[in-house]
Amino acid sequence: MDDLPALEKDAAERIVREVDFQHRLIAGYVHERAGMMQLALYSLEEVFALLNTAFPQINLGELERWIRTVIGDTALADRVRETVALSENRHQSISRIRDLVGLRLVQCRKACALYTAF
Repeated sequence: MDDLPALEKDAAERIVREVDFQHRLIAGYVHERAGMMQLALYSLEEVFALLNTAFPQINLGELERWIRTVIGDTALADRVRETVALSENRHQSISRIRDLVGLRLVQCRKACALYTAF
């Protein structure tokens, strides 16, 4: 999982930015009392937060497309596609994708901090 390529500051900033309404990702989660709750996600950090909920409802193919075309991170999108193909079930896919997105967010923070330290 540690084979996501390192990032330059401009790429890291693009990946963690908040996108506009037109480019949002629609997903949801299951609330224990209210049932299915729909969400509009505007950043990779919001995707990570959703993937950390108990029952995230997200189309993994659409997530891969959104990461590739809207966020502009082809390396992460490729890993998401591979993960879905190699996982035994949806729960395993979600768990592994959550870890990948978390790793990418850490890389982005480090890249941004590295370049602003000087």
